Amino acid sequence: GSAFLGGISRNFASNLVLGQGRRMVVEADEYDRSFLRLYPDVAVYVVLAALAAVVGVALLRPILKKHHLRVRKADEKMTACMQEDLRQLELVKSLSAEEQMLDRFAKTVDGSLAAKRNRRFLVVGINSTINGLANLATAVMLLWGSGEVVAKPMRYGSLTAMLLLLSLMRSP
Repeated sequence: GSAFLGGISRNFASNLVLGQGRRMVVEADEYDRSFLRLYPDVAVYVVLAALAAVVGVALLRPILKKHHLRVRKADEKMTACMQEDLRQLELVKSLSAEEQMLDRFAKTVDGSLAAKRNRRFLVVGINSTINGLANLATAVMLLWGSGEVVAKPMRYGSLTAMLLLLSLMRSP
């Protein structure tokens, strides 16, 4: 197999890798509409990854925005609480109510920290899911390539093209 890439590969100092066999990997994109002139047997990964990213952003944006607004409101509430406490500090000292003021402030800070913690857990969960899907796609690609190697002898060019495609998938 062979490969024709959009950029120059450091391994081959070229964007063309010639090998034996009927298979060819071609990197095509929307820039010059070259993908419209190709009729592949298999169109792989990049389209699926882009589609998943668009759908993921569309679905997750409202959720992330809601969590961000909660954090902002909690921070605003904490700031307002501090400002009010500072304005009333002399009165609080004269009434010996420092402990009540500190309790109220501690509750406000706890609310702010809880909102930030919830947002952080959500973001970490989303990142973990995205990484898991990328790892799953890599595993599928490796299994497919292994099947090809076992089914029939794979020449150096075919193996190189497959590994190059795999490296492109893993490092955008």
